[in-house]
Amino acid sequence: MITVGPPPADELSNGADRALERRHRLARMAPTLILLTALNGAVIWQSLPAQVLTVAIVTTLPGALVLVWAGLVPDRGERRLAYAVALSVALLLVVGLLCSTIGPLLHLDDSLARAPVVALLDIVVFVCCIGASRTVEPLDRLLLRRDDSAPTWAPLLVAVPLLCSVGALRLNGGHGSGFAVGAVTLAVAVLAATLLAGRRGVRVHSWVLYMVTVGLLLAYSLRSNHLFGWDIQQEFHAFSVVDAAGRWSPNVHGDAYGAMLSITALPRVFASLTGLSGLTVFKVVYPALFGLFPVLVYSIGRRWVPAWPALVGASVVAVQGQFFQQLPALARQEIGLLFFASVVCMAFDEALPTKRATVAASFLGLALVVSHYSTAYVAILLLAGAMALSAATVGARPALRSTLGGVLLLSLVAGAVLWYGPLTHAGRHLVDELGDARTQGPQLMPNRQGRSPLDAWLSGATTQPETATLYYEEVARQYRSERPWVRADPTASRYRAVDASVDLPSARSAAGVSAWRSGTTLLSQLVLLGSVLGVLVFAWRYRRDDRGAVFAALGLATVGLLAIARVSGSASEAYNLERLQLQGAVVMSPGLAFAVHRLSAWRPATRTAFAPLVVCLLVQATGLASVALGGMTAPANLRNAGEDYERFYIHDSEIAAAVWLAAHRDAGTSVHTDRYGVLRLWASTDVSDGVLDALTPQTIDRNGYVFASWANVVAGRARGAVGGHSAAYRFPADFLARSKNVIYATERSRVYR
Repeated sequence: MITVGPPPADELSNGADRALERRHRLARMAPTLILLTALNGAVIWQSLPAQVLTVAIVTTLPGALVLVWAGLVPDRGERRLAYAVALSVALLLVVGLLCSTIGPLLHLDDSLARAPVVALLDIVVFVCCIGASRTVEPLDRLLLRRDDSAPTWAPLLVAVPLLCSVGALRLNGGHGSGFAVGAVTLAVAVLAATLLAGRRGVRVHSWVLYMVTVGLLLAYSLRSNHLFGWDIQQEFHAFSVVDAAGRWSPNVHGDAYGAMLSITALPRVFASLTGLSGLTVFKVVYPALFGLFPVLVYSIGRRWVPAWPALVGASVVAVQGQFFQQLPALARQEIGLLFFASVVCMAFDEALPTKRATVAASFLGLALVVSHYSTAYVAILLLAGAMALSAATVGARPALRSTLGGVLLLSLVAGAVLWYGPLTHAGRHLVDELGDARTQGPQLMPNRQGRSPLDAWLSGATTQPETATLYYEEVARQYRSERPWVRADPTASRYRAVDASVDLPSARSAAGVSAWRSGTTLLSQLVLLGSVLGVLVFAWRYRRDDRGAVFAALGLATVGLLAIARVSGSASEAYNLERLQLQGAVVMSPGLAFAVHRLSAWRPATRTAFAPLVVCLLVQATGLASVALGGMTAPANLRNAGEDYERFYIHDSEIAAAVWLAAHRDAGTSVHTDRYGVLRLWASTDVSDGVLDALTPQTIDRNGYVFASWANVVAGRARGAVGGHSAAYRFPADFLARSKNVIYATERSRVYR
């Protein structure tokens, strides 16, 4: 007979400790589980407050849990939030990819429908919650630190994006421009007041940068009931294909847009979780996410300089490369730049363990690869250059062991090769671009053409305007050579070209407008010069510091790449210079901040000059200068007129005409429209084959259709580009009236045949 005695006291104690630890872990998980329950309830409810709550939770909670689980908790509040958002968006990309992969195996008709997306996200959040709860309560560790409480007046800054949104919507409704001008002025005034106020806490700067950036972005993105801009029309078409199919497929047939999850699977995941339309995701959610980009640039600068110079450097981001005009129309680059800035910021965050930060940065790097191919390529070039330069200064081992070292670079290269190679076969465009560049050579200063080197430098390798007569001749020559099948009407040569540029509002002072333009041009070049000098001085100052030398090498690589793109026609033709400047701003703006810091320390009197100079550039960038001085075209964020408005504002009647044309067009028949009329066809139809973007009498086929937009019918203008030159010319209404018939008409658009 075996007698079983009581367990030893130490076993009882261990069992009680384990039970107590389980209860403590459940208690630590409780707030996260409550938020997860709220998320599922909001997904079901889907009213406007629920949609806002859903966006807030899905863009912060998953990433916050990952940060705590990995032990990556920064000491600054704006970094914690930015990292959490970037990681959350990356995890949503994973959710979209997994749903698209697993769904067909489970015979789901719509793999990205609400149910599978919510179920997989719940699993991801729950697993991350279990991992994070092993340490301390996740939300308290990351988001609820008392030392990061916002100023009492900070919530009032929400009025900036709200008022800018209202201003854009009022313009859409046909109201005057006063409200929109006032809202944009308020945004600029808030940033100006913060700059002029001198030293303030880091939390104030981050709030101001985020709210002002989002407000000015929404002032553009919310224009029109449709998407506003060029690339975003093609991006939305790629999303529409995935939305209709119910899943993303790697079989994109070499289409680079179709290969980018940021404009295909990700917006569909947002739409499924929130109930928002894809249009709203592109117009509102993406600008709200991208608003963190200047905050991350500011945080990178704070690693090396005090708060105020870092704020100056981050503010300058807003005045580079038509920041507010271009980025709302580049959804893929909004997400790509968010990831790239997060990677760089994480790499130089001293509060993060190097090995764990490297893993997190590599994960974000892979998210960058599947989000935007060109930002990924630029990142690879910059990191490779930085590794080579830093290896020459501090040695190969410290360079490779840094967060920006071999592991991150290898993950980016391997990810890009696999994703755009055997997985999607979407990298053919890169091969073609490299082949063209090799054939054409460097093409130094291709736009000089008799102008001074200074003038050619200031204009860069951008498209230059030309007269309507020259455009008619060049485009006719091009069609005879490349499209001989176009049979023009026999009377086409009788119609002469007439210039039709947009009339500028009268200047209050012609001398004042000229002085303002010259002054802001000079300021922008001084900013560029200051950024370059800041990088050079920084490189000398930190030449023996391991992390500093790596950051300096990254800056020097950026300077070199920007210089090549500035002077080489082949490089600028392969990639847009202004977009490259925005990508380089991640490093160049902290370089400017370092220059401001050193100069203000050397000559304290110069400190008071920086804020007004930045404000002047911001007034120019937002279009407020055109309102105050006249003599310049106002951008579309301020009025219902001007170049931006005629090019990119899409009217409902134009969409109606485009849809009708797509439904009634004879197969194989050409469609003729101008350069920006194409956007109306992309926005609402699948019409792409046989669409020609010249509206001159000698380039219109006698049997083809003609699609005329608002700018053609109401403003009487058409636009075109050929051979690196652009022109605005009178819409050939007389020719069309004699040679074709109107087969569809609205008050703002026409279809001829």
